[in-house]
Amino acid sequence: MTTIAYKDGVIAYDSRQTRGWAIVSDDCSKCEVVNGVSFFLSGCVCDEKALIAAFFGTPSKDPVECSVLSWIAAG
Repeated sequence: MTTIAYKDGVIAYDSRQTRGWAIVSDDCSKCEVVNGVSFFLSGCVCDEKALIAAFFGTPSKDPVECSVLSWIAAG
């Protein structure tokens, strides 16, 4: 389970990655910055790039599955 919290301009998120019930890593970055926009991601990591591209208007050839996408635009 991913935890993403926001309060008073500060974002906190965990770094644990799991596969099913197994812990894969405790050092996974769940924040991706693209074109000045910070994306905080949860769910299927295989869809992250396609989902971010779709945010900027590039359609995906395949269905994109996502549990959560949060973003903050700089400025």
